[in-house]
Amino acid sequence: MTETTSTASVRDDGGSDGSAASLFEPAEQSQLREEWVRVQAAFVDDPHEAVDAADALVRRVLEGVEAALEADRLLVQKRQMEPDGASTEDLRTTMRSYRSFFERLLEV
Repeated sequence: MTETTSTASVRDDGGSDGSAASLFEPAEQSQLREEWVRVQAAFVDDPHEAVDAADALVRRVLEGVEAALEADRLLVQKRQMEPDGASTEDLRTTMRSYRSFFERLLEV
């Protein structure tokens, strides 16, 4: 089984209702799920290789989650560090972003 690098895409920091958005784009979620199905199917022919492939796939997903969450955190932090200083509205927006970020962390 070939190991590919995850391209976790940072999604919008939540819906207008404050809900947390997925860390992966729908197309990537679909690709990962398809790969999982292939890994499961391979178990019949070679259980050891299938378990190794499952471990590699889970590690790739975890790395993608970590990278996406860190990118989100840095974007939120960057908003706060604007050179002109932050207005109350800027800080409110930043606080909302942190709330969304926090909720996403709890959902993982």
